[in-house]
Amino acid sequence: MLLPLSAQVATGAVSKRGRPVTYTGILSERSRGNGQIELYAAWDTFVGKFRGENVVAPPLDSKELDKTYRIGLSTYQSHKAGEFYIELVKIVAGIETEETTTD
Repeated sequence: MLLPLSAQVATGAVSKRGRPVTYTGILSERSRGNGQIELYAAWDTFVGKFRGENVVAPPLDSKELDKTYRIGLSTYQSHKAGEFYIELVKIVAGIETEETTTD
């Protein structure tokens, strides 16, 4: 896999300069113990970006997250090219609880 991988969230937010914002969070990994690797990022690590550059954007809080219309994964942060394989089992968004960590 090309790491680091990042998650992207689009909510329709615009920067202070009127640019469309994509919130990006670099994913960390942890083993699930069943041969799977979980990729995750805390909401407070996401940064507002426009075309890969940081911008001043509204905070990615619960109000902003309610407006989410697109999510994605990006290999841009790895600065590498190459083949890789991801089997997406599920996407979970919310506050981490015991249920989400033992699922």
